[in-house]
Amino acid sequence: MGITNAATLQIWDESKQEWERLSWKECMLDGRELIHFRQKIEARKRDFLRLRKVSGITNIYSEGKKGHGTQAIIKPIENLNDKIANFRDTMNHKYSKYIIDMALKNNCGIIQMENLEGYSEKAEESFLKSWSYHDLQTKIIYKAKEHGIEVIKVNPKYTSKRCSKCGCIHNDNRDCKNNQAKFKCVICGYEENADINAARNIALPNIDVIIKEQIEIQKAI
Repeated sequence: MGITNAATLQIWDESKQEWERLSWKECMLDGRELIHFRQKIEARKRDFLRLRKVSGITNIYSEGKKGHGTQAIIKPIENLNDKIANFRDTMNHKYSKYIIDMALKNNCGIIQMENLEGYSEKAEESFLKSWSYHDLQTKIIYKAKEHGIEVIKVNPKYTSKRCSKCGCIHNDNRDCKNNQAKFKCVICGYEENADINAARNIALPNIDVIIKEQIEIQKAI
């Protein structure tokens, strides 16, 4: 899950021991609508801050008498917060429905996703706190249960640094500073979109155990 790609899906076929071939359109939930909405919200908030400065208000929540200027600022901010909540709910319903429909279409009995509990509280960007991946995951879980699909949360640690082809875990497999979207394994040379590579790792049964064993192997080398 992310911002540029709201969610990236990959399907592991346990019987064939291989990943299903998915088109880019099928496996990527475009986050551009979210980015556009974020830009609009940030622009509106900047406008409100400028209005505060013009009206001479230093603390809109301070005790005492509040003038019309204060109320004129508070109301739009409250409306803005309502818009954020409504947009989040609408988009998360849309994303979760797509994910469940994909699972049903491809006969998936299990959905594995990152355990992001506490992530929104730690997020540095305030918009991520408002977005709430917890809400999206909650919607996925209850919709999955309606269709008898099991949901397993896995530890996302190392899933973005592990090569889904050879299993190598290395910091240099990703150059987040220069090209965050690219994954290239330093051992086997496998190249893939970073989100797809991570999603493939997350889709593997017992990926937590696989990663732990790989770490121990690499330590011993």
